[in-house]
Amino acid sequence: MAAMDVTATVSPSKVRLYVATAAILVVIYAALVIALARTRKPWNDEAMSASAGLTLATKGYLAIPSFDEHDPGMQDIHRRMYYIMPLQMIVMAPWYKIVGFSLFTTRMLAALWAIVYFYALYRLVKLFSGNSAIAWLAVALTAFDYQIISSAAFGRYDTMVAALGFSAYALFMVLRQRRFLLAMLASNACVVAAGLTHPNGLVYFLGLWFLILYYDWRSLRFKHLAIAAVPYLVGGAAWGLYILQDVPAFKAQLFGNTGNRVALWHPWKAIQNELEYRWIRPYGLGAREGGGMTAFYKVKAIAILGYLAGVFGCLAIPSLRSRYRAFLMLAGIHFLYFTFYEGMKFNYYLVHLLPFYLSALAIFAHFLWTNRPALRFAVAAGVAALALVAVGGILMKVRVNDMRNSYDPAVAFIKQNAGPNDMMFAACSFGFGVGFGPDLVDDAALGYYSGLRPRFIVMEEIYRDNVDIFRARDPKVYQYYLTLISGYRPVYDWGDYKIYERTSAAAPVAASSASAAGN
Repeated sequence: MAAMDVTATVSPSKVRLYVATAAILVVIYAALVIALARTRKPWNDEAMSASAGLTLATKGYLAIPSFDEHDPGMQDIHRRMYYIMPLQMIVMAPWYKIVGFSLFTTRMLAALWAIVYFYALYRLVKLFSGNSAIAWLAVALTAFDYQIISSAAFGRYDTMVAALGFSAYALFMVLRQRRFLLAMLASNACVVAAGLTHPNGLVYFLGLWFLILYYDWRSLRFKHLAIAAVPYLVGGAAWGLYILQDVPAFKAQLFGNTGNRVALWHPWKAIQNELEYRWIRPYGLGAREGGGMTAFYKVKAIAILGYLAGVFGCLAIPSLRSRYRAFLMLAGIHFLYFTFYEGMKFNYYLVHLLPFYLSALAIFAHFLWTNRPALRFAVAAGVAALALVAVGGILMKVRVNDMRNSYDPAVAFIKQNAGPNDMMFAACSFGFGVGFGPDLVDDAALGYYSGLRPRFIVMEEIYRDNVDIFRARDPKVYQYYLTLISGYRPVYDWGDYKIYERTSAAAPVAASSASAAGN
């Protein structure tokens, strides 16, 4: 890790060229993120976090007011929220007070965390490589990846977790030789913060302690372990005190949300799901729902070739394999965790994997550029192709503009036709358009537990998927749904949304009646 930084020998004119190029790339990147943030329809995960953050900012407590607390998995969620880890919402509350509340400001907070994420990645790769060019290329490849741009323009917590996790790695590696106690404290504090944002912070705990033991196990003393334990004690105590305020609600909400997430006990199924849901579907290699743009959609799979080239290139070349052994082993920890432990194969979680693959590609590309001059054109063309495919995919998504062409018209219909006290069942993402007031109820069971009969039911992909799940796994709820929907008529059908209006003017059925009918 003591290799000379090649940028030290670059002439001033080339430095100016590099700075100008970087500035242009930053502008392009920012334009893509902002454009996608403004044209992509909201999603439930964004809405539940945002509504909890808004409730904390305006009322002083954490809650998700749109969820139906009659659902056994949502017990007391209007008073205390344990359904997701709290730190993102604690950050959101002052953010909303400063910049205001909207879908766009929610997404811009994720974009700001992405900047922290990129800087931490730069410092980490530079420490391993001793080379600024490799570090900058790793960041550029990561930033201009389709999945990473999508995450930066999406109001979930994933970029925050990744920013905190990679900051833990970078802080430890930067500080370990000069201020080891501070390295232990700061890096573990970042891991605790990542874990209080999402349970996937666990992978950064595993990765950080791998680095600690790999580099410094001989130097560890009790005082180092004691200082490292402080953030866990403080974070655990704060979270534990909050849990003690309503232990039954904690068990119902958090355990209900984390059920069947551990894939460790079914390794072959974990591998199958990893391939299908993490790679085949997101990268256009499987059947696409709705059809259309099939050939272009499959071009996204070129990115997988880049990931594989980077990883196998580093593994195949002895000098790279030896030099980057710790980095590759760290990547392996992330790979094993998300393949065999984390059972929810969301493509959102690629923010925790792709920086390793793309950094490996940067390392391999730099090696070829330096040692195989005849391959420089191929290297440049391959890197350019990856970026162009990602940018093209984002531009296509912006052009589709499902915010304007699907979400906004459905919101406008409800606003034009619903009275001030008319209740609706809708995914809580609808709250960005109609507000997160008491008239919006996000009830996956559509009144099965509560007995409510709203005037409108807004069906979109999440609710349609829920109905399919009821059909396959819960016949009682599915039969209830068939009975319920027979009392409604379709009044709107456009884009991803179909809206039903109640045909009967009868008062809502009491919860006890619904429970009796359902059971």
